[in-house]
Amino acid sequence: MRKVLLLWHRYVGLGIAAFLALSGLTGSVIAFNHEIDGWLNPEFYAASDEGPALPVRDLVARVEAAYPDIYIDGASLPDRAGAPVSLWAEPREGRDETINQIFVDPASGDILGARNFGACCFSAENVIPFLYVFHYSLSLPERWGLWLMGLIAIFWFFDCFVGAILTFPKGRPFFANWRPAFGIKRGAGAYRRNLDLHRVGGLWPWLLLAMLALSGVAMNLQYEVFRPLLSLVAPLSPSPFDVGMPRFTEKVSPPALGFDEAMARGVEAAKAQGEVGQALGAYHFGQFRAWLIVVGEEEHGPGLGAARIYLDDATGDVLLSELPGRGTAGDIFLQLQFPLHSGQIVGLPGRIVIAVMGLVVATLSVTGIILWGYKRKGRVALRRRREAVAPP
Repeated sequence: MRKVLLLWHRYVGLGIAAFLALSGLTGSVIAFNHEIDGWLNPEFYAASDEGPALPVRDLVARVEAAYPDIYIDGASLPDRAGAPVSLWAEPREGRDETINQIFVDPASGDILGARNFGACCFSAENVIPFLYVFHYSLSLPERWGLWLMGLIAIFWFFDCFVGAILTFPKGRPFFANWRPAFGIKRGAGAYRRNLDLHRVGGLWPWLLLAMLALSGVAMNLQYEVFRPLLSLVAPLSPSPFDVGMPRFTEKVSPPALGFDEAMARGVEAAKAQGEVGQALGAYHFGQFRAWLIVVGEEEHGPGLGAARIYLDDATGDVLLSELPGRGTAGDIFLQLQFPLHSGQIVGLPGRIVIAVMGLVVATLSVTGIILWGYKRKGRVALRRRREAVAPP
C-alpha cells in the first residue's frame, strides 16, 4: 500500500507542481490585490471626498457617452469616502471594444481611468487584474481554465492526505517516531535538507493546505462537483443558477429597473431580513433578467461577506436572498469557502497568513521537483552500475 501511495504522491505531485507553484505565487500577491493595485495606479483611486455622490445612472450616462461602444452592466460602489466607483462594461453588439472597467469619481462624475481587467500582462494597470484572473484560470478562454485548475485542486486535496500518510512512521511508539518529521535536521546534506523542508512545509500547515485545495474546488467547480457532492451529506438551498435558468433568454434587453432603483430595492429587501448596510455593488445579468445587489458595511471586511439579493429586473421582486451566516448547514459551509481561501474571514491577519501560505505552496512544489530529480539521478546511476557489471 505504501508503494502505491508513494507512486501517487510522486507522479501526481509532479503533474500538478508547476500549476501549484504559479497559483501559490500569484495567490501571495493577490491576497493584497486592492492595496497593490491602488499603489500602482493611484490615478484610478484618486476620488475626491467632498460633496454627495451622484446617482449611479448619471455616472453610467457619462461613461457610456465617453465610450459609445460599451454599455455598463455592473457597478462596484465605495464603502468609504475618497474611493471611486468602479463601473463594469460589455461591448455593444457588433463592437470590439476591450475596455471593461472604468473608474469614476462618485462626487464629480469625472472619469479617473479605464482598462481591460484581466488583460495581459505586467504593465502597472494590468498586472494585478492579470494575476487575479491567472490565479484561478491560467487566463485560458471560456471555462477551460476554471475546469483545469479545479481538477488540479481535486488532485491536490487528495494528495494532501497521501503526503501526510507517507510521513507516518513504521514502528511504535507512533508519535515518538513521527516527531522527527516535524523538524529540519541540522548539518544535513542537500537531499535531506530538501526532504525535511518538504515534509515540514506539508505537515505544520497541513490543515491550511487542505482548506486551500478544497476551497479551490468549491470556487472553480461549484456546480460541476462541489454542490452535487455536498448535497449528499447536507441540504442546500436553491442556488442562483437554479433560480436563474428558468428565466434564461438569449436576447438581452435593458432592465426596466435602473441601477439606483435596483440598489434601493436591494437594500430594503436586505433590511427586511435583518441585514443592515449600504449597497456595495449592483450587477445586471441580462440573460437571466435579474439584478444582483450586494449589501453590507464593508466590501472586503472580515466575516462571511455581504448579503446578496437577487431581484427581478422588471418588477424588483426578490428572487433569492443569500445572507451571511444563514441558511442550511450546507449553505453556510459554501459561504465559508471564499472567505477562507482569501483569508478575509479574519481580516488582515488572515490575508497575511494566506500570502505566506502561497509561498509555502510554491516551496512545496519546488522541493518536490528537486527531490524527484535527486531520486531519478540515483536510479539512473544505479542502473548504469548494474549494466556495467552485468555479464556480456
